[in-house]
Amino acid sequence: MPPQPPRRRYRRLTVIILSGLIAALTAGAGAALLLVHQHVRQLAHPDAHSELWQAYQLRAELERSLNSARQVLAGKSDSDALATRVEVLASLLPPLRTTPVYNYLVVPRPEVQVTLETIQHLSDAWLRRAPWGQPAAAKVLAGEMLRELPPLLEPAHELVVVTNIALTNYMDAERQDLQRAFNLLAWVLFGLGLCSVLLALRVIANSRRKLQLTQRLHDLNQSLEQRVEQRTQELSERKALLRYILDTSPSDVALLSDEDSRAHYVSPRLLQRTGIHPDEPFTLHRLFDDPDEEARFRQSLTDHGQLDSWETRLAGNPAYWAIVWARKMEVEGRPASLVWSFDINQRKAMEQELRLLATTDPLTGLQNRHAFVKRGVALLKSAQRYERQCAALMLDIDFFKPINDTHGHAFGDAVLQAVAKELTQGLREVDLLGRLGGEEFAAILPETDLQQALQVAERVRNSVQALSFTSEDGSRVRLTLSIGVAARREGELRLEDLLARADRALYRAKAGGRNRTETAPGL
Repeated sequence: MPPQPPRRRYRRLTVIILSGLIAALTAGAGAALLLVHQHVRQLAHPDAHSELWQAYQLRAELERSLNSARQVLAGKSDSDALATRVEVLASLLPPLRTTPVYNYLVVPRPEVQVTLETIQHLSDAWLRRAPWGQPAAAKVLAGEMLRELPPLLEPAHELVVVTNIALTNYMDAERQDLQRAFNLLAWVLFGLGLCSVLLALRVIANSRRKLQLTQRLHDLNQSLEQRVEQRTQELSERKALLRYILDTSPSDVALLSDEDSRAHYVSPRLLQRTGIHPDEPFTLHRLFDDPDEEARFRQSLTDHGQLDSWETRLAGNPAYWAIVWARKMEVEGRPASLVWSFDINQRKAMEQELRLLATTDPLTGLQNRHAFVKRGVALLKSAQRYERQCAALMLDIDFFKPINDTHGHAFGDAVLQAVAKELTQGLREVDLLGRLGGEEFAAILPETDLQQALQVAERVRNSVQALSFTSEDGSRVRLTLSIGVAARREGELRLEDLLARADRALYRAKAGGRNRTETAPGL
C-alpha cells in the first residue's frame, strides 16, 4: 500500500483528533445530562423535602393528642379515639428521626434529637399500652399524657423552626449543585458545538459530498437523541406519577408475581398494616388472616380471573376487616396478580354497635321488646317442633311509680338496673330475658314445665324482695315483684298467646295483693 501524502495524513489526523474530542465531549454531555436529570428528579419527587410538613404535623398531633386526653378524662370521648391518636403520633416520628436534613444546619442543634427521642420514648410506651376498648386504661393513659405532653409543645415548635432552617440550607445546597451541573453541561455543549463546527469545516474542505452525508447523519442523530430523551422523560414521568398515585391512594395495593414470592410493588400503608418489612417476601399467604380464606380467594381468582368486593379479614397487628379486589395480569411477560383492598374495620365496628343498639335496652342491658319478641318466637317454634316444654314469665315491680315520683328518675333507674341484675343472675344462660317497657319484664324458659317455672319465679321474687336501697334522704326502700307464669300449650305457636296468658296471671297476682306468683292454666 503506497504511503499517504503528508497533507492527507494531516487531514486524517485532524479528523481523528476532532472525532475523539467530539466523542469525549458527547460522553461528558451525557454524564452532565444524567447528573442534571438526577437532581431534577430528586427535587421533583412528590415525597421529597416533606420534613417541614412532617414537623408541623407532629406539633399539631401533640395538640390533638392532648385535646383527646382531656376529652377522655371529661367523658366526652372513648378509649378507641385515644388509642388512635397514640398510633398516629407514633407513625409521624420515623421520617423525622431518619432524615439527613438536620446535617445541613450551620450550628448543630442537639436538642432536636432530644425532643424527637423524648416523643419517641413516650409514644412507644403509650403504643404498647394502647387502650383499645379499655375505658379505665384510657383514663390512666390520658392522665399521663396530660402530664407529659404540655412541656413538649414548646420544643415541638422549636423543632418546626429548626426543620425550616435546615430544609432551607439543604435546598440551597441542592440548587447550587444543580447550577454547577448546568454550568458543566453548558461548557460541554459549547465544546461539543465548537468541535462539531471544526470537524464540519474540515469535512467541507475535504469533500462536499462528505459534508452533505455527514450533515444528514448529524441531523438524524440529533433527532434520534431528542426522541430517545423525550421518550425516556415521558416514561420516567409516567412511572413517577403511577407510583405517586399508588402511594397516596386510600386503598392498599400489591402487585404480586404468581411464579415466586417476588412482589413487584407493595404500597407502604399495606406493609405497615401487615407488619412486613419491605425486604421480606410478600405473598397472598401472608396477606390473609385465615389460611382457608386465602385458599378460597386464590381458587376463585384462578377460576374467574378477577374478584370484586371480597369481604374478609386480613393479617395485621391486629387483624382487620377489609374489602378486597383482584385482577390477573402479566408483568414483563409473566403472570401476576394485582390485589387492592380497603380497610372497613371502622364500618364493622359501627355495624356491631348499631346491632347492639337495635336489640338492647340501653338502661338495663337486657333484650329490648323487639329483640325479645323475635328470639322468643324462635324459641317457641323450636319447642313446638321438638315437642319440648317451654314456659313464660311476666314480671312487674310493685308500686314502682311512687318510687319514681318520690325519689326521682335517677333513683328509679338505679332500681331498674338492680332488678335486671337480680333477674339475670336468677335465670339460666339459655333463658331469654327482656325489658318490655317501664317496670315490666318478661322471660322465656326453654325445657321448663309449669312447676319448674314456678320455682324459678319464686326464687327471683325472693331475691328481689331481699334488695334494699337507701335514698338521698336516708330512708330505706324495698321492692317486691308480682309474677305471672304460663306454660306452653300443645299446638300453641303464637308467642303473643303465651305471653297474654302469663300477663293475665300477672294481673291476678296484683289483684291478689301483689308480691306473689300466679299461674295460668297450662292445658
